[in-house]
Amino acid sequence: MRNYYNSLKFEDRDPRLLYTLILYGFNQQIRFNSNFDFNNPVGMRWFNDKVLEKLISFSRVIKTKNVQFFNEYFTKISKEIKPNDFVYMDPPYMLTTGSYNDGKRGFEGWSVEHEDQLLKFADKLDSKNIKFMISYVLEHNGEVNQHLKNWLLNRDYSLIRLPTVPGKKRKEVIIINYDCQD
Repeated sequence: MRNYYNSLKFEDRDPRLLYTLILYGFNQQIRFNSNFDFNNPVGMRWFNDKVLEKLISFSRVIKTKNVQFFNEYFTKISKEIKPNDFVYMDPPYMLTTGSYNDGKRGFEGWSVEHEDQLLKFADKLDSKNIKFMISYVLEHNGEVNQHLKNWLLNRDYSLIRLPTVPGKKRKEVIIINYDCQD
C-alpha cells in the first residue's frame, strides 16, 4: 500500500490512504524521505474501536466549528490568522534528533534560525492579542535550550512544565500567552 501511495502523483494522493498508512505504521509516525515519499515501516498498530471512536469524535467537533487547516509553513499564514483564533505550535525540538528535524526527509530541518522565526511569529501573535500555545523541550539529556530560555526571560508568557516521562531524559514544556482561566 505504501508503494502504491508513493507511486501516485502528489495531487492524486488521497489523504484517507495516507491516514491508513499512518495508522498501520510504526508508532503511527508520519515520516517522509527527501522525495516526499511516505517511508514509515509497518508497525504493531491497527485500526480498532478506540481509533474509530476518536476519529468520529474529532469529525463531529470539526463539523460544529469554523475550523480551517493549512498545509503551509507557519511564516506564510500570518494573514490568515484572525483576532479570535487560537494558534497551536508543535515545532521540531531543537535539542532532539527526531527524523522530522534532520532536514533529510522532505522537510527543511530545524535550526536556530527556524526557532528564531517561530519565536518572532509567537511575539507577533501576542502583539495582536492572538492566543497561542507552543509545546517544546527546554532540556534534553542534560542540555538546556538557552536560546529559548533567554527568550522566555524577556516575555510575560506562562511556562508550564510537563511531568517527566520515566525513561525519557527531556523536560517538555507548554508556553502560553494567556491566562488559563480565560
